[in-house]
Amino acid sequence: MPDCSALVNHECIDVNGFRKPCCRFDNPDKAFHVTNCTIDQYKRSEFYTQIVDAMKSNWHPGCKKCKQEEDRGDISLRNLYDQDHTFSDNIESIELSLSNKCNLMCRMCGPAFSSSWQTLVDDNDNVNKYFNKQKTAFSINDIFYEGRDLSKLRMVKYLGGEPFITPEILQFFRILDNSTSINSITFLCTTNGTLFPKKYMSYLQKFKKVVLHVSLDGVNFVNDYIRVGKTWELVDSVIDQWIHFAENNSNIEVSLFSTIQAYNIHNVSAMEDYAKKKNLKYRSALLNEPEYLSINSLPDKYMSSIKDKSNLRFFKDHKYNIDCHKRFIEYTKTIDDIHNVNIKQYIPELEQVIDEIL
Repeated sequence: MPDCSALVNHECIDVNGFRKPCCRFDNPDKAFHVTNCTIDQYKRSEFYTQIVDAMKSNWHPGCKKCKQEEDRGDISLRNLYDQDHTFSDNIESIELSLSNKCNLMCRMCGPAFSSSWQTLVDDNDNVNKYFNKQKTAFSINDIFYEGRDLSKLRMVKYLGGEPFITPEILQFFRILDNSTSINSITFLCTTNGTLFPKKYMSYLQKFKKVVLHVSLDGVNFVNDYIRVGKTWELVDSVIDQWIHFAENNSNIEVSLFSTIQAYNIHNVSAMEDYAKKKNLKYRSALLNEPEYLSINSLPDKYMSSIKDKSNLRFFKDHKYNIDCHKRFIEYTKTIDDIHNVNIKQYIPELEQVIDEIL
């Protein structure tokens, strides 16, 4: 029985203000927005209670990402929540995204989570077909309203956009500092590793613990291709700054996290080696959406050619889809043309896949 404490004492709001069981949940109901639905109303809804009931005996389909990770023998988000939370009825953790403000255009991302992507989409009509436009208005006060009891809060997870350039993060820190015992809260955050925000360090030092995941989607040229906007040299230097900060502040924990996808499945060993070199914890998870950027877009022949001990654990989840393969090639060439680059110059391993005539 896959008990999950997140279904009991957790609150999750996505970047558009919609409520979800957690950030990993697949296909949430878009009927529940923070402006018209409280957390108590959401947890009493038929949609939510069906998820809870399903998880009493088996995995709910929306929880497939955690199931996938646990079946591979990896630590899932469910495992992490169950380690750090009780199963009380009080809200102990909140994860939220307040803005899509971001300085990168990562290949597997889009305008929902990146303002840079939004600019690109607005300027290039041929890119619109790859994304669903959805942006709804809400504010931080819709979540942290006056009089709300935050006394049981033990963890906050702040997402983006890029969290440290979203305009709302300062207000968010001030609310936590004024309304909670901030030194009893664990702050989780995923940053793209392109900046070291000195102006927020005094707040980070107040938390009981800061768990900082730096995104790592490739080393050297693979990074430069996937994460458009900043170079590998900059990311490497910023990671060193975070490491130095953690060495001088006992409440700071820095780790690396990779989203495994079609563009970097061949590069897993290099990312693991980099983490070992930096003496950092390393975790990874498969990208599921959009599927045409997942490993399912890669032919069996290619997958066999890049198989090694580092990426082998992902192969059980590989199911080649020729339609995804076609879409992958089309998407790659479209974005390459916009950025005036050629994937063969950055990831020559994929040359045969891109050139294949279907």
